[in-house]
Parts: sequence; structure tokens; C-alpha cells
Amino acid sequence: MKLYGAPFSCALASNIVARELGVDLEYDWVQLSTKQTLAGETYTDINPKGKVPALVFDDGRVLTEGVAVMAALADDNAGAGLLPPPGSPERATAMEWLTYLSTELHKKIFYPAFNPHAPQEAKAFGLSMLPAELAYIDGVLANRDFVAGERFTPADAYLATILNWATFLETDFLPYPNLVDYRARVMARPAVSAAFAQEGQLFEEHAALRPDAK
Repeated sequence: MKLYGAPFSCALASNIVARELGVDLEYDWVQLSTKQTLAGETYTDINPKGKVPALVFDDGRVLTEGVAVMAALADDNAGAGLLPPPGSPERATAMEWLTYLSTELHKKIFYPAFNPHAPQEAKAFGLSMLPAELAYIDGVLANRDFVAGERFTPADAYLATILNWATFLETDFLPYPNLVDYRARVMARPAVSAAFAQEGQLFEEHAALRPDAK
């Protein structure tokens, strides 16, 4: 399988999930401004949306949208137990968190913040909502180790990615001690640290291709 992403973009969450599952993925960097990949492919030939991530299966099937990619990886490796089984209350909670993170944080707050074409008013409006969302998550984490319960799920891979974006924006985490502890706990996981290291290395080695938007 092959994962198309851009270092520290939302595709990082899919990279983390694959590593948590022990899935060996080929990784190709998409330069979002030109839609070209590091391997020289035209990305819109693979994903006409032009967004990351995209997962290409061994049979040639292409799946896009991060939540779908993470769920598919987890379900294809259900024995690992990364995502609770369909129909269970725990599955519903994990999907609730994935939906919340993708809509309320990713698209409403961080997409405008990092999009060079977004008006300053849109950036400011989005970031004005961030403290309330962080406070909500901090409160949830006062009573559990991970956002969807006591086990790491793809929602934690997504939140780790989003919290990294917050650090790029020099967010003050002092008011959110549970989030501070949570991030340290998640970043200590071998799969998470390995995904961050891989993408960080790419980020440094190919500075001219650094992503221009999440």
C-alpha cells in the first residue's frame, strides 16, 4: 500500500495509525501548491480532490479522507483492536471523536490558520474558538487516558496531529494540564514518535517542498 501525504499535515494521523497496526506503507510527499509528488507523479491523477491523505491499496483501489483511511486501516487489521468493532458503543464513541476533530478543530480552526489564501478575519475567527475547544478536551481527559476511553484509537492519532499544529501556532498549553500530560503520553508511543520522526526528516530534507496548507 502507498500513502500520499505532506509532512505534519492531517495525513500524519494515517501514518501513525499504520505504524500502530504494523502496516508497512510506502510514503510519498505531495506538494500541495503544485499537486506534484516527490516521486514525480501528478497527484490529481490519483486523487482528483488534490487533498491529502490518499491511500492506494495493493489492488489499485484509492481511498481518500483521513477519517475513512484510518478506519479502513484499522478494520483491515481488526485483530489489533485499534478501533472497536462496528456496532459497539465504543466504536460509536471513537467515531464521534473522529468526526468532532475533523470538523470542529481541523476544518473550522486550523485549516484557515494555515491556509495562505484565507482572509485574516477568517484566521482570527477560527483561532478565537480554540481555547474553548482545548478546555473541553482537557476536561474530558481529566477522567480518561485517551479521548475515546482507556485505549488508544485513531482519534488519538488525529488529536496528536492537531496538537502539533497548535504548537506551530505557539499555543499556550499551561491552562490545559491534562492535555499536556496526554500529549506526553501519546508522543511516548513508539509508533507516534516514529511517524513524527519520519515526517520531520522529510520536512528538513526537502525544505523547498514544505506544505503550504493543511
